[in-house]
Amino acid sequence: MKILTRRIENLIFKFSLQIEKGKWEHVPLHLNYEDGKYRQSEIKNIIRDALPHFALTPLEYEEYTSSGDDGEKLRLAWSRISKRNKYSKGDYGELLLFLILKVFFKSEKLVTKVKLKTGNQEVYGYDCAHFTIENDQPILWLGESKFYNNFSNALNKAFESLEEHCKMSYTKNEFSFLEPHIELNKDFPYYQEIKNKLKLIQSFDEIKVKVPVFITYDCDIIKNHKQTKSQEFINEFKKEFEEKKDAIEKKALNLKSNFELIFILLPFETVSEIKDQIDLLEKGNR
Repeated sequence: MKILTRRIENLIFKFSLQIEKGKWEHVPLHLNYEDGKYRQSEIKNIIRDALPHFALTPLEYEEYTSSGDDGEKLRLAWSRISKRNKYSKGDYGELLLFLILKVFFKSEKLVTKVKLKTGNQEVYGYDCAHFTIENDQPILWLGESKFYNNFSNALNKAFESLEEHCKMSYTKNEFSFLEPHIELNKDFPYYQEIKNKLKLIQSFDEIKVKVPVFITYDCDIIKNHKQTKSQEFINEFKKEFEEKKDAIEKKALNLKSNFELIFILLPFETVSEIKDQIDLLEKGNR
């Protein structure tokens, strides 16, 4: 994962913005340019190489890696991806969210949700289950991913999900479903620690829940630039992200005090083109 992390850090960047604090946290991201082109074509390769980390449990990944059976490792990982239409399946947006949380927020995967699907049905509920340990306390990261080409549609769908998922009763039921599947890894003792601590909690009000909301969308201004360090790029994208932040902040959501929303935005030139490229890659590995 170290080499993959370096590739991601060389491709995806946090946009350095002084954004006025609102109701929620906002994390704008962008890709780098190379040879005057926005590097979105590399996303398919990142997804391909990250797939086993996303779709296999730590124990499965370790067993296949130690045995040298990379072919079977990839076969199993691909088998857990939904066979739904490329424009309606959510797996790859969830995979990108998984990578962003690992790289930019240093979270660990708590449960491999894609393993829990039944047949060709995707697992409903939150789109990820991660955790961090902060000040010696477990923080649950239960996120949403909208791998869309239209920002407004993605935002509306995200809030439809958040309205349901951020209710305390829903989150408690979600965690009750996930808890038996928490993945223990002898190389990462915090897995057992978080499991033990969560069992001791008498009220869900005691658990801090961070809800990352990952949104992609087509962005016309990408084609106006050839590099990210120009003042023109900085100025135009500052305006772009501030407009998106304002649209998000206009939304209303009744949250418990232990819930924290983090909106993560990643613009692409053409999301459908990325999905087409991934679909070809997937068909070649089925």
